[in-house]
Amino acid sequence: LNHQANHLFWKFQQIEGCHIEATEGSPIVVCRGKLPAFIAKGVTVRIGAKMPDGGWAHPGPFEARVEERSEEASSAGVAHLTLARAWNRSSTSPGEEGATSGLGIFAANLDQVSKLAGAAFHYSKLPEIKAESYFLLGRAAHVLQKLGQAEQYYHAAYKNCDSLTPAAFGRAQLHINKKEYTKAIKLLEDVVLKDFPDHVDALHILGRLHYHTANTLKSQQEFHKHRKAIKKALKYLNRAVEVEKQDHEIWLVRAQVLQGEPSKLPGARESYEHAVALMKSKGIPIHPAILTNLGALQCQLKLFPEARKSYFDALLENEALREAEKVPRQNKKPRLLVSESGNQIFWQWQPIAGKVSGKAGDQALEVSEDLRQTLPTKGGQILANGLRLELSVEEDVTADSLPLKQPLLQDLDSVSVSSKVQIMEVGSSNVTTCFNLAILHESSGEWFAATELYKAILARFPNHIDANLRLGHVHRHLGASHKALQYYERGSKQNPKNPLPLAMAGDLYLEEYSEKPRSRRQRAKKLAQAKNSFEKIQHLDERHKTDPYALLAVGNIYFSHLHRTDPGKYTTELGWAKNFYEGVLRTDPSNAFAANGMGMVLAEHGLVSQALDTFSRVKTIGGDLVPDATINLAHLLTLDGKYFEAVKNYSAVLRRHHHGNSAEILVFIAHAHFCDGDHRSALRALSRAVRASPADGCMWFNLASVQQDFAKATLDLLRQPERVTDTSVADLNAARQYLERADRLLLALETRLSRTAPPPAGEPGTAEEKDQALSRGAFQSSLEAMGVNSERVRDALESCRAALEVFPERLAFVEATAKERAEAEVKRQEAARAVAEAQEEVRRKRREEEEAQRLQRQEQFREKQRLLEEASAAQQQQAEQEAAEKRARKAGKKRSNAELDGFEEEPAMPPADVATRRFGLDSDEDGDEDEGPRGRPPPASTPSAAALGLEDSDEDEPPARRPAAALPSGADPLGLDSDEEDGAVEEKGRQAATDAD
Repeated sequence: LNHQANHLFWKFQQIEGCHIEATEGSPIVVCRGKLPAFIAKGVTVRIGAKMPDGGWAHPGPFEARVEERSEEASSAGVAHLTLARAWNRSSTSPGEEGATSGLGIFAANLDQVSKLAGAAFHYSKLPEIKAESYFLLGRAAHVLQKLGQAEQYYHAAYKNCDSLTPAAFGRAQLHINKKEYTKAIKLLEDVVLKDFPDHVDALHILGRLHYHTANTLKSQQEFHKHRKAIKKALKYLNRAVEVEKQDHEIWLVRAQVLQGEPSKLPGARESYEHAVALMKSKGIPIHPAILTNLGALQCQLKLFPEARKSYFDALLENEALREAEKVPRQNKKPRLLVSESGNQIFWQWQPIAGKVSGKAGDQALEVSEDLRQTLPTKGGQILANGLRLELSVEEDVTADSLPLKQPLLQDLDSVSVSSKVQIMEVGSSNVTTCFNLAILHESSGEWFAATELYKAILARFPNHIDANLRLGHVHRHLGASHKALQYYERGSKQNPKNPLPLAMAGDLYLEEYSEKPRSRRQRAKKLAQAKNSFEKIQHLDERHKTDPYALLAVGNIYFSHLHRTDPGKYTTELGWAKNFYEGVLRTDPSNAFAANGMGMVLAEHGLVSQALDTFSRVKTIGGDLVPDATINLAHLLTLDGKYFEAVKNYSAVLRRHHHGNSAEILVFIAHAHFCDGDHRSALRALSRAVRASPADGCMWFNLASVQQDFAKATLDLLRQPERVTDTSVADLNAARQYLERADRLLLALETRLSRTAPPPAGEPGTAEEKDQALSRGAFQSSLEAMGVNSERVRDALESCRAALEVFPERLAFVEATAKERAEAEVKRQEAARAVAEAQEEVRRKRREEEEAQRLQRQEQFREKQRLLEEASAAQQQQAEQEAAEKRARKAGKKRSNAELDGFEEEPAMPPADVATRRFGLDSDEDGDEDEGPRGRPPPASTPSAAALGLEDSDEDEPPARRPAAALPSGADPLGLDSDEEDGAVEEKGRQAATDAD
């Protein structure tokens, strides 16, 4: 019964006698016929038609969850179902062609599921079966949104069988529905994952729950708990994507978690890209928000082309959704608000009626038809014969002519013309994507494309404060400070409680106070305006009294004004700055900017070691977030004489935050090299600084000063004869070139400083002359702000010229010293060469003597070898002779014995030739047999060799061959022993030879 109930739970059955009417774009469908009660809120239904073969009719079933059910009171048998998503197909009615009987509704029969599970519960006594029945009943109640009953059933199922993990999973879902996240986490971790460690749904839900918990822990005191929750969320999500790599929802949740960690943005980008690729491969529509988030990440990672593509894809997906949902446009003919090439997705060229003509050099085009209804009255662009022409913004378009901004470059004779037409508008569904795209244009340096997008957003949403602020930032970057202030003020009026417009206005006032050369009164005014803006933030409401940004800004104002106020106010203003920094640290102890400010205060008090420690900690914790801390650390390292480390820190900030193009930091690097005595590196850094800021007179003065100091150091170094080297003349010539360059620079500075101020407004003088004079005044003010005046430049120029006057005498001295040294060196080399030649001659003679001795020794050795070889040959010859004589004696003895003792038996004796070979008695050459006792009977006893006098004497036998004892009894005196005895003798001989070896 339980198995059948589970089968019915997953089976969609057609509701007989019930047909559907659906309207395209509407989530409400009409059901005509008797609709069962279990078709209620929470139930998933399928709407479609079945073909006779049992398959679904094209385009397949429409599946959605029921959100609400209502009955028509006026007519029985008619119900309205509100679905979770709108019907996205054409409107239908019963009896539509292509289906059996119109559209039907299909759903699981949950009433039958409950009946079967209840019957199984009552007919069984096994706790496992009862637990399974409880689970099936709870699941059916869960779908029908009867959450109380479902929780009781799940609890009873788990109580009867604690190994029934799906029941614990269902209880966890109910806890999530009641926002009891801690209980849900405990159930999933302690029960579900304990039995099934790779349960993908549990891992996915746990990742979401821990991420939600981390988002609720936003206070600074709960920072460690927040980090712990993020780590747990990532642990579960990483395991989930390892188990199930094809689930795009898990990848999206993982990307959202990683997106909140600045150090893990590349991982978030990869997760988004993987999820998008999976959705594309499965044919799932991608929501524009996903592509927008992906583009934002790519923009943060400086992947501008990829970010642009993601934003464009998001805009296209949004347009597809609008078309599918048939969302009407705000304007049938939208105005052309966006026309830059960077925003080409919003517009296209569209041919218009009429022809245009014109001659090269003309400022207007003749038209064949009136185009005032098609083209804007002023401004805009047209495309004629491949030429993109700008219309005048000062003159209006008339019925017979089009005024141009610039003259024509070629003749046009009745050519067709196209104008830009907007094909995509900024609306509520894509405003976030458009805003992010504008920020991308800013980051890419496309300022005009960003400006027109911000203006298009403001045209549709006038109270969009972020667009106002970004427009102000763009104008501030382009140098239009007054225009930027207008946008900041507009944003502040639109949202008076928002501190951002005031903060940005205060920053702009501070920038004008710090960078632009102004009089003391103007500088004081800008400083007061900045301070006023930041103090307004603190008076907005109670929340902003301790606003960290405002407190930091005011503290920075007091600190930056320390050395520009009266000396008596130095201590007071330093104390105020310290109080503001401490106020920030009291509310936010981990604020790196406030810690950097405290480090500056410590350095001003002379506590260099403590300041160094503070800046080092801020650099370690804040990283690239607070580059000022790294610069301040480098300042202190320069004061401490650690120039290499200082240059390393300066260069890191220059590379990471300024793309190698910051005149201020380059001057810091040059100063560190100058203090280290490395003039060449200092000059290289200053040359880069001059290229970065050519209008700054201080850069040119610093460059001239370093060149002059380098030349003087070279001249002073070559004052002593022992300092002169081979390259001294070249160094001196280089020093002269530096002095000449410094002289030219100082002369130019003196000339600019000595020029008169601009004539008053009432006095004669052209506007160009006044502008030039104002420029000279600003140049002079920039020099005077750094303590460089005409008198100082004149003193440096006189010093430079004095060094140039000394140069010829010093050059003559260096050349004479170098000449003397060269001559002495030549003499030394000649003497050394003579000594070397003498030593070489001695070594040559020694080698010849050694060679002669070696040849003599070789000759003696060869002579000895020859004598030894002759002696060896003689000994060998003598030994061979002795051996031959010995063999001859033995042969003679054996023949004598054979002649005396040999006999032949008549029947059994072997043939004569065999006997002859056995006894060594060879026949004569003529074939005659020797006379002997052959054929006669043997004598009674065989006489011995000694009796016959035929035995060798002891003197003839060599000592080694003399027997040690008489022959044993039974031995053959002639040596003709048996085979056994011969073998024994041979074995003894071999053993003796072995012993001898």
